[in-house]
Formats: sequence, structure tokens, C-alpha cells
Amino acid sequence: MSVSENIQYLRKQRGFTQEEFADELGVSRQAVSKWETGEAYPDTDKIIAICDYFGVTADELLRGSVVGAGRNVQENATGQIRRFSLFIAGGILLVAIGVALCVLFKGIQAYFNSKTYEVCAVALLLGFTAAAAFLFIYAGIKQENYKKAHPDALADRSSAERFMKRFPAVIASLATGVILLVVALVLVHTLFEAGTPSGELARSAATAAFLLGAGVCAAGLVLTGIRHEFYGRQAKTEEERRSGEPRKKFAKMKDGICGAIMLTATAVYLLVGFVWHLWHPGWIVFVVGGILCAVLSALFDGFKKD
Repeated sequence: MSVSENIQYLRKQRGFTQEEFADELGVSRQAVSKWETGEAYPDTDKIIAICDYFGVTADELLRGSVVGAGRNVQENATGQIRRFSLFIAGGILLVAIGVALCVLFKGIQAYFNSKTYEVCAVALLLGFTAAAAFLFIYAGIKQENYKKAHPDALADRSSAERFMKRFPAVIASLATGVILLVVALVLVHTLFEAGTPSGELARSAATAAFLLGAGVCAAGLVLTGIRHEFYGRQAKTEEERRSGEPRKKFAKMKDGICGAIMLTATAVYLLVGFVWHLWHPGWIVFVVGGILCAVLSALFDGFKKD
């Protein structure tokens, strides 16, 4: 492939018009048009900028073909964001498991009237929280290093479009899962009376199952949200790139999600406290909510800087 063909391929693969591509490089649309028709060639500094932007080498751009190289960069970027989202979601799930086990052991303690289970509950909670913290830190460092090495890496357009089509169905499924969990929890607590050891154990087990299921849904929402932001960068329209509307939307989305998380945490805390008298360790839901909001804020702020 010639230089002009390589430049045109890279531009179209990223989904840019000639004018948008020119804005990214700080040149005129006419200059890009001449590059792609072979009437002119980019200056040395622009060649370097094109190579850095698309993650290709100068040799591939000038004397080879960028088809394979461009695809490899996109595949690597997609693989990195998938790993990052899985690590973050896995950390959230670990916290949920720790909280669920803590509630469950609280019921077992009441049933057998033994302090040993309370000690086990605290140990499990601390262990799962520590493992989650490790995942958050490790994933954050890896993601930050990748972003520094490949600041403009994006997914290919077809992958972005496929994900965006599935996104509403995934969100709807996760929301439905939360509703079903709440219904099941209410049914269990209606069937089993409080005050008896067996009833308290059944209620604690139901609450633990609810928290675990809610953790799975929360992990799914965060995982989907991270990938949505990544693929959404590829799907931005021409008007959005010019006006900066995505950043405003990201900020509003972040505030809305964090507000919903803390409202949910408050509702869960009041429910656990008034119905099952688990004011302690029910307060842990605020810790989980704070962690989720901190993770989301870091993720949204990172995308805004891009």
C-alpha cells in the first residue's frame, strides 16, 4: 500500500472524516485530502504525529501496510479494557462476598450463640476487602501505564457498534435482576418470623444471598459502564467532538450513578437495621457505596482527561 492509501485506511478505520482528522493533527482539510490523493506528502513532524496517534511505525506507514498493525493496536486496546473492567468488577464482587458472609455468620452466631462465628465473619470481611483492594490497585496501575503508552488507542468501529447495540439489553437485564432479588428477599422475610434462632438464621441467609446477588449486579453494571465509556469514545459523533458534549454527559452520568449508589446504600442500611436489627455490620454498605463511587469517579475523570 502507498502512503496515501495507508493514511486513508487509518482515518476511515478510526471513523474520522477528513475534517475531523485534520483537526486532530492541526492541519487543514485540504492538506489531508492531498495526502490521500497522493498530491502531497505529510511533513516529518506530521508523519511522527500520525504514527503516534494510530500506533504504527514510520516504516509501516511509508513503505508497508498498516492494515495488520492498526488492527493489532485496536485488538490490544480492546483486550486491555476488557481485563481492566474484569479486575474492577471482580474487586467489587469480592467486597460483596465478604459483606454477604459477614451477615450470614451473624445469623449463624445468633443460632448457635457462639462468638467464634463473629470472629470468623470479621476475618472473612477483612480478607475479601484486602483482596479487592489489591485488584483495584493492580488494575489501576496497569490501566494508567497502558494509557500513558497508548493515549489514543481505540477499539475498531465494528466492535464499538456491536457493543452499543447490546448495551441497553444488558442494563435492562441487570436492573431486572435487582428487582427480582428484592422480591425474593421480601418473600423470605415474610415467611420466616424474627425472634427465633431458626427464623433469624433464615433471614440472615436470605439477606446474604440478596447482598451477593446485588454485588453481582453492581459488578456487572460497573463492568458494562467501563466498557461503554471505552466504546463510546469510538462512537462519538462529529458534533460531540467539536462541542465537548461527551464530557458534560460523563459528568452528569457520574453524578447520577454515584447518587443512586448512595441512596441504595442508605435504603439497604435502613432496611437491615429496622427489620433485622443489624445496624452493625449493616454500616458496611456505606463503605461499599463509597468504594464504588470512588472507582466510578476515577474512571470517569480518566476518560474526561482523554
